[in-house]
Amino acid sequence: MTNCPFHSIEEFDDISTKDQYRVALEAGLSEEEALQAAARFSRDNSRTPMQWSSGANAGFTAGTPWLKVNPNYTSVNVQDEENDEDSVLCYYRRLIALRKSDEYREIFTYGEFIPAFEELDGIFAFSRSLNGRQVMVAANFAQEQRTPLLPGQNAKLLLSNDSGLTESKLLSKQTEALQITLNPCDCAVFELFP
Repeated sequence: MTNCPFHSIEEFDDISTKDQYRVALEAGLSEEEALQAAARFSRDNSRTPMQWSSGANAGFTAGTPWLKVNPNYTSVNVQDEENDEDSVLCYYRRLIALRKSDEYREIFTYGEFIPAFEELDGIFAFSRSLNGRQVMVAANFAQEQRTPLLPGQNAKLLLSNDSGLTESKLLSKQTEALQITLNPCDCAVFELFP
């Protein structure tokens, strides 16, 4: 779900948001600027009715919800996500299944956390290492492609947020090292081998 577009301070229920709005007005912001500032971090963004379907009130209730329904519920809802293998919901289910799998549960739970690629702007990456095994998670938050070198000779792709990413597209040999190519917004989980 995305943040809900609020058009007036009266649409909010959160007292903290209303207070931030008042403080912004007192600081000299216009009503529109104050509303944008308060809405951006409002807790009410996560309190709008759950978007279960594209039906009335997003399938949340047959009554009147206490906060407005995000108007994008017709295109962003659980029912549509369940039917789309490339959806965020299905990706999270695969991610959780990997985390809880018999093969990888121990390494994700007890493995040593090792930050990776800290020198690369826009890359968030780490590995977990346990009993000679190593699993790496790498995400590219930059606006351009990144191709860091990996600390292993071989890798097995376990999961990616892009169904078009395959091991052959993601990983390539560069002389004595293995390199990963991550486009903007790509995230991949893979096991590394010496």
